[in-house]
Amino acid sequence: MSNYKPSIFYIIWEFFTVILQVFRAPFVQFFTESIVIIMDPIDAYTNLYDITHISSINRLVRAARKKNIPVVFTRWMRVKNKNPIDQIDLKGHWSFYVPEDETNIIRDIDKPDQIINVTYTNAFMHKEFLNLVKDKKHLILAGAWLESCIINTTRCALDNNISVSVVRNASTGHFPFHLMSLIDIQSVYGNVVKI
Repeated sequence: MSNYKPSIFYIIWEFFTVILQVFRAPFVQFFTESIVIIMDPIDAYTNLYDITHISSINRLVRAARKKNIPVVFTRWMRVKNKNPIDQIDLKGHWSFYVPEDETNIIRDIDKPDQIINVTYTNAFMHKEFLNLVKDKKHLILAGAWLESCIINTTRCALDNNISVSVVRNASTGHFPFHLMSLIDIQSVYGNVVKI
């Protein structure tokens, strides 16, 4: 009986190949069944977005519009609640909450076709999001956080038989976890691209 797991040499080779693929990412491609999702470009995360990220997001939004591809933003809306409403609130980790006055979309980012308010890191948990992507075969994801909202939504897209492209230079997160997430996405869940 053979082991399902490849040899250590193959795993090491694959790891370095994936790193190379992430850093030499191809340009994003738009298909008729694509949708662009910019995750959580909100004021609370301004310190994560540098000028390059914002410029790349705007290029992505404009390129999508030229191809008549819908552009949707998610807006993280989970704020501290005195009365916990679910297990996330019961756990109460700081990373799940933003101040109420910092949920506005960052001013320098081009406007989307639609904004969906979210309170779960997996956007598929929201009916409004599900309705938008139900007939789509390709998600193009960007925004924040790579190590949370983007990777969780990417995993769920795979479970729903939807291909995903994550735009590396239009996405952000916390070092080094965002880099590890790009490697994880490229190796298992989708494709890392650039704009």
